Amino acid sequence: IGAAGACRATVDAWLLLDNSRSFYDTHDNVSAWAGGFVDRFAYDAADPPRIGIIQVNWCDKIECTDTESATVVMNLTSDRDALLAAIAARPRTQRKTCISCALRVAWNQTALQGREDAQPTFILLSDYYQTAGGTNDKAADEADVVKAGGGRILAVGLSEGGLDEVQ
Repeated sequence: IGAAGACRATVDAWLLLDNSRSFYDTHDNVSAWAGGFVDRFAYDAADPPRIGIIQVNWCDKIECTDTESATVVMNLTSDRDALLAAIAARPRTQRKTCISCALRVAWNQTALQGREDAQPTFILLSDYYQTAGGTNDKAADEADVVKAGGGRILAVGLSEGGLDEVQ
């Protein structure tokens, strides 16, 4: 534990923030939660945590690619101020949710940016309803791929949603 109770850990974590229609009214709460999470780490450590941000939202077209459905808002970084600015700048949208897309994008980005000595960690803040790009079963299948590859998924729910499928 560092100054002011900040956590010290070797971690590469992706915040997967649901930014769909169901979160339109709670957008500020999601941003506050994400900012509080970012603030809990000690970035002056010898091996500081790296956190990236992916915004989960379906694009406006009928068929969307993973990267159109899950936007990398911030690559893995130890720059606390840049992370907080990226969280504050997230736009409100009224689109659908593709959790499986977000998990694939995060997994692919981890392969490109992740450190070998850090277990890939994905923190999904959602209501757990995949409303685009497949069903909750598809999201669960993608979660299984991540876990089988050594990744860890922490699901933070803002409703009852499809939590059983994610676990």
